[in-house]
Amino acid sequence: MEPLSKILFSLYQGTPFHDEWIVGCLQGVWAGLLGERIDKVCRPAAVHGRELVVEVSDADWLPILSGMKLKLLERVHSVTGDDVLQITFRLRKDE
Repeated sequence: MEPLSKILFSLYQGTPFHDEWIVGCLQGVWAGLLGERIDKVCRPAAVHGRELVVEVSDADWLPILSGMKLKLLERVHSVTGDDVLQITFRLRKDE
């Protein structure tokens, strides 16, 4: 049986809203998926193709998160399936 998240993601497959849907869903489960400590320093920002862009609020965390990239990708992949195959971290620009 497929996880509910994969079924929900498939509802928007092929629509202009699919990438936004993935980001919104990940934002809702981010702390539970990756832990509160990581949730405090980064958030899902966008999806481009099958790449998740994660904005990081503190430059000191960029190398730490990059070192954890495979573990984080595995957790994200567990709920998104093949909708997310890569993660890129970028420093959030304060507006």
